[in-house]
Amino acid sequence: MQAMAAHLEIVKGPLDDAHIRDIGETAGQFDPRYRSLDFCRRMFNENVYGFSFHVFARDGDRAIGHNSAIPFRLRQGADRVFSAKAEALFLDEAYRNFTVKLGARQVPIGIALIRQAYESAFDDGVEFLFDITTPTIGAILQRMLGFSEISIDRDHYYR
Repeated sequence: MQAMAAHLEIVKGPLDDAHIRDIGETAGQFDPRYRSLDFCRRMFNENVYGFSFHVFARDGDRAIGHNSAIPFRLRQGADRVFSAKAEALFLDEAYRNFTVKLGARQVPIGIALIRQAYESAFDDGVEFLFDITTPTIGAILQRMLGFSEISIDRDHYYR
């Protein structure tokens, strides 16, 4: 059974509080940090670029899924590369078998969430997009979207 009103909303931030609350309602189900307006404002609006790329899956007005790409500056030698990190992917389990129209085809809504967020970032000039994810999502990224697995030096600083 397909929801007739299921559709995607593509948003380039900075996000307003209504969209941030939608992230809390979706991704906040698996990570409670996303339920905090302050946390999401810092991550999605107050990063080094001041915006991020988002796709919301909706059934009518209700957010049923979300995915984003947060801009990052990476260095490759002396060059800075406009990059982005995938973040806050979530799709309500009840909708995981649904499809949406993407171009001329019907596509699984979860794949459309991923593809549209990343294509939006690439269309805006992102040169390198990375994701730190589960093996299951990694396999989807490789098989359906052309991602490659890379090994990285995990020495890093964080807070």
